[in-house]
Amino acid sequence: MNAHKPGNKHTPLGWIPENWEVKEIGEIGKLSSGTTPFRQRYDDFFLNGTIPWVKTTDLNNSSITMTEECVTEKALNDTSLRVYPINSILVAMYGGFNQIGRTGILKVAATVNQALTVIQLFEEYVPKYILECLNHRVGYWKNFAGSSRKDPNITSKDVADFPIIIATHNEQQKIATILSTWDEAIQKILQLIEQLKQRNNWLSHQLLSGKTRLNGYSKEWDWNILGDLIREREIITHNEGENEILTSSRKGLVYQREYFNKKVASVDNSGYKIILRGDFTYRSMSDDNTFVFNQLTFTDKGLVSPAYSVFYAINMNDVFLKYLLNDHSFKYFINNQIQGGTRTVFRFSSLKQVKMRLPSQAEQKEIANALTAADFELKLYEQQLAAVQKQKKGLMQKLLSGEVRVKV
Repeated sequence: MNAHKPGNKHTPLGWIPENWEVKEIGEIGKLSSGTTPFRQRYDDFFLNGTIPWVKTTDLNNSSITMTEECVTEKALNDTSLRVYPINSILVAMYGGFNQIGRTGILKVAATVNQALTVIQLFEEYVPKYILECLNHRVGYWKNFAGSSRKDPNITSKDVADFPIIIATHNEQQKIATILSTWDEAIQKILQLIEQLKQRNNWLSHQLLSGKTRLNGYSKEWDWNILGDLIREREIITHNEGENEILTSSRKGLVYQREYFNKKVASVDNSGYKIILRGDFTYRSMSDDNTFVFNQLTFTDKGLVSPAYSVFYAINMNDVFLKYLLNDHSFKYFINNQIQGGTRTVFRFSSLKQVKMRLPSQAEQKEIANALTAADFELKLYEQQLAAVQKQKKGLMQKLLSGEVRVKV
């Protein structure tokens, strides 16, 4: 905002309109928190509960209409839990950098746990406006928590001291209405994305299991052993600094420096496994029995940890193999073949022994094309969502700072 623009004043949060104010959260509402009933008394406090109980994982930076867990009337009577009214704003204090500062606004009366601060605003403040102000400056929490204490948590006092730009009441209402319109558009796209994900999961299962056949294909599938169709790549690098280290994540293969936001491996990465374009990899050990198989598609060559298995397809469509390996039914199948302890191990030698019915390579290609087209449609809507969210963020910057004024 132009510092010399008439009608503005300078504040700790920058230049704002003269008739706007900067106040701390503790000045605009009453703050409190909740508790967690004893889990040892699950039957008394949780079983068949009907009263919503909000945890950090329930927060969505928007309206909260349901919760993962509910508590009973007995929990309400026997503990310090209290029911908070609709339009109470919640802020997460614990859970690390990915959780602190997350928000929610109650659209049902609910109880909360001790990791949340509840803000019950005084009447002159518009809940939706205050919620958007908190969401817009979520980075404040991370900077504050990271610089002020060892564990990235915040306290209720930190929430009370949080400074916020307060527009006039009429402008608060108007801004809240405008941003709610954007939220409705975002919600519609989110719902469509969820529907497409469910459709793609169903389509994947139907086509990969042979329950649904594509036009022109009716021949019975043949039994195959995966070991006849995949080969392990066991090339170890002997040169320091040769190629970049990759990390196999739930969202795909990524450069290690991007995944961790820093370089983790030592300069001497000799002994790492080489992975080539088109190869597959996965971490052979898992803490939760979940194995994600990723294919390298964005560079010709990279390196992965020796803890990863690297392999490639022979006499098999590699895109079909990618979908097959990550299909829910296939993962369920392999998890039943292994006995895990604290950390489950699924070695390449076990993967090679998997026996299953598979279609011809021609049908594999058609199935791969159908699933790729379905995924492409989903990605288009995910890109649309990202664009709309970015547009809303830009609008918030202008509206919540007073750089652009609304007509009231």
